[in-house]
Amino acid sequence: DNLPGYTIDKDSYYTDDSPVALVVISGNHANAMAVPGDAYKYIEDSLEHVVYGGYCCAIVSDATPTKVELKEADFFVEDARNTEVLKQRINKRKSELINTLQTLDLSADTPEVDLLAAIREATNVLSSARAKDIPNKQIMIIDTGISTTGDLNLVGMNFLNGMPDIKDIITKLQSYEGVGVLPDLTGISVTFIGTSDGLAEVASPQLALTTDKIYIKKLWTEVVQ
Repeated sequence: DNLPGYTIDKDSYYTDDSPVALVVISGNHANAMAVPGDAYKYIEDSLEHVVYGGYCCAIVSDATPTKVELKEADFFVEDARNTEVLKQRINKRKSELINTLQTLDLSADTPEVDLLAAIREATNVLSSARAKDIPNKQIMIIDTGISTTGDLNLVGMNFLNGMPDIKDIITKLQSYEGVGVLPDLTGISVTFIGTSDGLAEVASPQLALTTDKIYIKKLWTEVVQ
């Protein structure tokens, strides 16, 4: 009995054809929009291939991004010979992992956000011994994208006198101190989930113009690409 996405090996065990190494970046800031209640529904498909032979961790996005490891018990590598048993194990662990992510303390320790540094940390995690041999690597970002410190500080940009040229920003980030600070995202799928009101939204009494929001979305698209 075949299960899509899984291969039966010579011993009749099921193995995942494409296990996923996933890093979730999230920062719970008092002055930011709330994380949407259904945020983790967006990553459910990925979690199916995380819990069985994959890997997942979270990164708190603030001025000094911090990795939060999940319990090894959230994953399993035991093989199964029965399709229904495997489905039950995966669904059970998926539910447990979503619950773990939702109840983790991902509150930011500082009011500032260095999202570029958080993404760099995510790439470091995905190249670590625990994840490097998993070919399907993903980063999910639950954040407004409004970085307020670090190498990509949007607060320091003067939107009133015209938008800074995005290509110039990318060039500076690539050549910073002769090394560059853009993370190498080759082979990594990056998804912005945004917040309850989407990417580039701010909480009252802050105000962002529609043109600012469009610019910020374009900027992050270029940074990731």
